[in-house]
Amino acid sequence: MRINKTCCAFTAILIAGTHALNAAEPADAIANGKRLYVTVGCFECHGRVGQGGAFNGPAPALAGFLASKTALDLISAIRKGPNDMPVYTEKVLSNQDLNNIVAYIRSLPGPTDPKNYAQLNK
Repeated sequence: MRINKTCCAFTAILIAGTHALNAAEPADAIANGKRLYVTVGCFECHGRVGQGGAFNGPAPALAGFLASKTALDLISAIRKGPNDMPVYTEKVLSNQDLNNIVAYIRSLPGPTDPKNYAQLNK
């Protein structure tokens, strides 16, 4: 009986520790994704906060736009480089790096509704 209690307590501590590590992981992934987003040059076309731009033609806004897209859709686009977008092979960005970039992009709030600005609604 004592062994079972010790085993259960150890298992509970292990599970709680693993949950704490996983809870911290998204923040780390977002921070690393932001660093990569800037380092590999995503911001040059898509803007520093994913607002979009027109460096080589219109680059879509990423902030708020990707809610309907899966991570696989985005990773596929990054790997294939649609339109004028450069191709980012695994030699340039690992799958983990891509997942971190996706985490960063998904963390961006997207455009604010103009109705939320009192000055514009006078």
